Amino acid sequence: MYSLVLFVDQGTPYVAFTGASSNLSVMKFNGASWVNVGGTIGNSYSYYSSSFDFIVSGGVPYIAFSDSSSQLHVQYLSGTAWVDLGGTYVFQ
Repeated sequence: MYSLVLFVDQGTPYVAFTGASSNLSVMKFNGASWVNVGGTIGNSYSYYSSSFDFIVSGGVPYIAFSDSSSQLHVQYLSGTAWVDLGGTYVFQ
């Protein structure tokens, strides 16, 4: 199952999506074409559901998703890499 979220920040459209390989990715439209933003997200975690949330605030993309250990991750783009924001949260 594929999932897709579109978000427009300061006139720039971003799209976050899961693909055929279940990887979570973000792209933005640079005015001429769609380009990857920060590479694959969560590739160091075993599995995460196709359910996620995505926003862009002040030009900084943020994404939230869960992994197979029921841990919630919130990541943001820092330069060209996705980094965890404040560690993880374990669902009870």
